[in-house]
Amino acid sequence: NPDNRFTLRARMREPYDLRVDLLAQKAGRAKAQGDVAAANVSAIEALRATLQTSARSSRPMSGQRLATDPPAEAYALLATRRYRLEMLTERGDTASPTFRALEREVALLRTRLATGSESSLVSRDLRMREEPDLARDVVEEGSHRLPVPGLQLPSDVAVLTYWLGASQSWVWVITRSGVQLHRLPAKETIDAGVARLLKLIRSPASGPAESRAVVAELERLVLPPNIEVGAPHWRVVPDGSLGAVPWALLAQRRGLETASLLPSAASLFSSLLSDGTVERVRRPRIAMFGDPVFSSADRRLSGSNAERSLSAAMIPFPEADQRNLARLSGTALELNSIAKLAGDAVVLQATGFEASRDVFLDLPSRRPDVLHMATHAVIDSDVPELAALVLSRFDSNGHRQQGSLRARDILALASTPPLVVLSACDAAAEPGGVSDGRMTLVRAFLARGSREVIASLWETSDAAAIELMTRFYEGIYDQGLEPEAALFRAQSALADTARWAAPYYWAGFVLTRASP
Repeated sequence: NPDNRFTLRARMREPYDLRVDLLAQKAGRAKAQGDVAAANVSAIEALRATLQTSARSSRPMSGQRLATDPPAEAYALLATRRYRLEMLTERGDTASPTFRALEREVALLRTRLATGSESSLVSRDLRMREEPDLARDVVEEGSHRLPVPGLQLPSDVAVLTYWLGASQSWVWVITRSGVQLHRLPAKETIDAGVARLLKLIRSPASGPAESRAVVAELERLVLPPNIEVGAPHWRVVPDGSLGAVPWALLAQRRGLETASLLPSAASLFSSLLSDGTVERVRRPRIAMFGDPVFSSADRRLSGSNAERSLSAAMIPFPEADQRNLARLSGTALELNSIAKLAGDAVVLQATGFEASRDVFLDLPSRRPDVLHMATHAVIDSDVPELAALVLSRFDSNGHRQQGSLRARDILALASTPPLVVLSACDAAAEPGGVSDGRMTLVRAFLARGSREVIASLWETSDAAAIELMTRFYEGIYDQGLEPEAALFRAQSALADTARWAAPYYWAGFVLTRASP
């Protein structure tokens, strides 16, 4: 169960925080004494301790996978009841019997989910990819290098793995030549620096000049001057509030070629489960979804259809999230712009009523190489597994239908395309703005086989998204670039344009990889 794993991991954090500190300090003493070999062993042992919190907290307590899952209806019912509570709270009606009954029902549903069976939201495939035998794979007796047999990072890649601790934090810099371990300020200090940065750059009014000083401050906190990396391509494993950082800003400041995210340090070892080869398609086949029908007020629902949909408005909505969502007419322009670049590589361009959940669930039959989704994302910080991409809530006859596409729906697919682009506000946002390993839409796609997922950390303008995505797909289809390089160049191009120079417009899009 996702809540059980998160609760267990939170409880384990303090003892592992101490263990990481002790091993890191041991590495520092060995290095000061000139014992490089002992320093490396302690540094790698400290890294292994961070991995163990993830691996142990995601295994069932019995050591076996249980057969049944918490019913989807329980999650949907919980979301609906919480929505009604929020509405009553906004009206100040917190003393009514209805409010107290809803509170009791929410508590009961939470208990049911927390004590239920091991959820399918972390599938066997994901656990195989993220939980190799850590004792064997991370540390090899007598080894003083990156000790995983056969694990070879590209020579131009560096992996930065973070651990934010109460008294001090740490970053491991892992390259082909070995591991460096560096001390950072305490979690509270780093959190404050991240908060200052986000407060500034999440507004279109803040230009490049205003953001530079705050970016430089955060850089001093998370990238101390004694770090020697050298590699132009960085893969970052964030911890805590660092999951909300737009790393493209720091990458540009340091003159890197690319910067992307890894879902966990265990991703370093996912290459052990594959042959390490990645085939790229010159003109990848693309499926696109955009401009769905969200509301009964949508003009595309006309005549008798409109009457039917309005009469249905009194029926309890079959969605867990009942917010009124504005039409995203600009996303149709976004898809048209991409289609001009992709040409006959477009296998699906679903808009309006066709941009539905049913069409999405049939996606594997079309075998696209790229999935592009331009729609609303609804994030639930309290129950992360209820985060959803929202597709058409009405069919062409004006009947209401399920439009929310959640992590469990994605995990139920036979496979997902190698590259997924979620051009949806907040789709990359971690629950509560904290990277703690809980299931998100991005992790769901990675779990089902996607190699790379691009998504946004915050809401941005339609016009900026169209501009960024057009430049991104120019890199894919016209220049034959890798997705990571295409995104970085598109962001750099917007940063150099007067109209889009503010980081708000482009820095929020991040690429997360399944492996380095």
